[in-house]
Amino acid sequence: MKPLVLVGGCGAVGSWLIPSLDETVALLCADRDIIAPENLGVAAFDAAAHLDPQRAQHARRSADPQRSADAQNAADVTDASGASPLLGRKKAEVVAERHRARGGWAYALHGDVRYTLTPGLASRLDAAVVCFDNASAFRDVSEVLWSAARPGIPILAVTCGGGDDEHWQVRLFATGGLCPACMQSPAERQEGTSSTRASCAAAEAPRASARAAEAAGRAGASLLARVMAGERSLVGRRLQRDGREAAPWSVRMPEAAVPGCPIPHGRETWRIEELLQGVDDLTVGALAERARDLAGMDATFVLGRRALPLAGFTCPQCKHASGAPELLLPAAAALARACDCPGVLRPLGERRTITAHELVGGPMRDTSLRAWGASPGDGFLVTGAEATVELRCRLTWEELDRG
Repeated sequence: MKPLVLVGGCGAVGSWLIPSLDETVALLCADRDIIAPENLGVAAFDAAAHLDPQRAQHARRSADPQRSADAQNAADVTDASGASPLLGRKKAEVVAERHRARGGWAYALHGDVRYTLTPGLASRLDAAVVCFDNASAFRDVSEVLWSAARPGIPILAVTCGGGDDEHWQVRLFATGGLCPACMQSPAERQEGTSSTRASCAAAEAPRASARAAEAAGRAGASLLARVMAGERSLVGRRLQRDGREAAPWSVRMPEAAVPGCPIPHGRETWRIEELLQGVDDLTVGALAERARDLAGMDATFVLGRRALPLAGFTCPQCKHASGAPELLLPAAAALARACDCPGVLRPLGERRTITAHELVGGPMRDTSLRAWGASPGDGFLVTGAEATVELRCRLTWEELDRG
């Protein structure tokens, strides 16, 4: 069984890291963005040389009409005019295709990581590398991994500097201990509390150079290989390089969780009920009935940031207002959009709890969980007089394909 690794953020750093990983590693590639012109020249999207040179050359020599789409995408990164045919494609899909073209196994998770990385997926991971460029996304990933992943799996946070030099930093954590959110400032911890905050769309980090991004990606891949090979002494350290002429150095990070961290560091005591159906087969009404069976007739769903919109949406660009369908975020926002502006619609209000009684008798009763806005392997926390329980949907890889 191949070790399963999440790569969160497939842009500047992640696009260089993935080709540096061994094909024996299975990947979940998570990113919400598409390839834009500004990504070319920084991320590894604009030249076949960004792939392993020998494999790229072999792919060109072996071109034929029956060639797989993965191999075609891996080699034909630029067309005859020099323009990239990858513009407008989903970053997660492109890097996953490239890994498969090298003989690896990879799935793409396109969308905001706070919704696509579900508890069911997190529980199967053997490691994770997060390469995001904003504090909100680091917190989102930490929240899921520290609550649902197995204790002690390595988590690498990889970033690079904004100058045209090989500045990079890799921090190595393990679930159950210190987390990336522990190292954030109070201001950074307040970011991303809204259900509609984009994980990667608004980058706070300085714009990276290709040299810095490539160096960071290769360093992250090398350190991941070392720690997965058993070099556990790396966990709890921050490794850094301050330029091409400088030697990498490391310091020990705090051993315990930092007071005030918003991520729960203790394992929750509630029961996890593994459901036999997935998001395509299970309806909202059936989920609510199961919640009442386990938690009592007063069962209430605690939705957290996967909230229900209230009173409609507004576009922050054109100020257009639209109604709010009775779906979870972000599915409700996607359906409500009535303008072509970039960015995410903002709900006028958010509801973070709903009773099972309302769902059983509501208009969404016969709607599938996927249509309601849930993702494969999603978990729903329910509290009532008789119990507190997490209802976790079945997860199969075929369900991810259908997404």
